[in-house]
Amino acid sequence: MYMKTKSLFTIVLALLIAVSASGQGFHFGVKGGVSGNWMPGTNLNVDDYPIMNVGFYGGVTGTFFLSDMTFLQAEAIYTRKGVSTNSEITGKYSRNISYIQVPVFFGFAVGSDDALRFMVGPEFAFAVGNQVVTNAALNPAGGDKYKPAPFNFGIGLQVSYFVTDGLAIDLRFDKGFTRTLKPAVSTAVEDKGTNLGVMLGVSYMFGN
Repeated sequence: MYMKTKSLFTIVLALLIAVSASGQGFHFGVKGGVSGNWMPGTNLNVDDYPIMNVGFYGGVTGTFFLSDMTFLQAEAIYTRKGVSTNSEITGKYSRNISYIQVPVFFGFAVGSDDALRFMVGPEFAFAVGNQVVTNAALNPAGGDKYKPAPFNFGIGLQVSYFVTDGLAIDLRFDKGFTRTLKPAVSTAVEDKGTNLGVMLGVSYMFGN
């Protein structure tokens, strides 16, 4: 799975670079930042309140303008999502899942300088790593009884504001629709958790 996902990331990157070199309406860029993540519905929440799991992301992006105000934006980014919890009984627990995430957004620009941009569209994520960290005397519900689902589908909503011609501040909301975890052993009950996150970062578009 890791080699297939790495190959997918390489293919997307190569396509973005190739289109950038040949298309006048296409702009290639890089991006990165931090994310806050939750997993609503999961069996791993042993508290009465959710705790934000902090991760990071980084990758490449490409924008193709369909008109002066509308565009398509595709990305290939590495990101970490997951869940964190704490309990007086079981102690601290966190699960971090690494993904290669490929969103495809439709967007429109606002204003004469196109500085403010709104985007929405589907996101396809492929799990490439899984890490469980705990200092608990008792492992919280789930633990290593679960493994990440190899594929996750969701939707993203992003707002970007260009502070200069190429540099933008990005704010994104992610909502997953497919279940994040699968039982790894026959004794594990089905987990209904899905990914939910907010991403805040910067991007730089070359030739924007």
